[in-house]
Amino acid sequence: MIDIEPEIYTKIRNAIKAEYPNAYISNLPLNKPTEFPAISFVEAENMPTARTADNEKVERTVDLMYEAQIFSVAENKKTECRKILSIIDSVMYDYNFLKILGAPISNLVDTSVYRMIGRYTAIADNKNIYRR
Repeated sequence: MIDIEPEIYTKIRNAIKAEYPNAYISNLPLNKPTEFPAISFVEAENMPTARTADNEKVERTVDLMYEAQIFSVAENKKTECRKILSIIDSVMYDYNFLKILGAPISNLVDTSVYRMIGRYTAIADNKNIYRR
């Protein structure tokens, strides 16, 4: 399995902590965070790329998708979420990912919490990450 999640998560975590030292950051899904700002950064997809598959049963490349969810209750919660998403964008662009979504979404669990989502895709092999 081609697994680059630990490296990317660490870079994301370090970049956010540099600007928001009290942020709660997890590589697991969050439904109802209790600390804010809260960030969930999850590898949502890691599957072999169909067009590079052969009979050798070896992953040549994988299709990747990462999802970031940012939660805020700050007075300027929309601005805070956008700034954090911008930090994540910067790291993901450095890794050659393509952003396919960046938008607010309803937080049905607690409507006082502002929530944004970002999704990023790429194709990776054991050495490189290729923008789709």
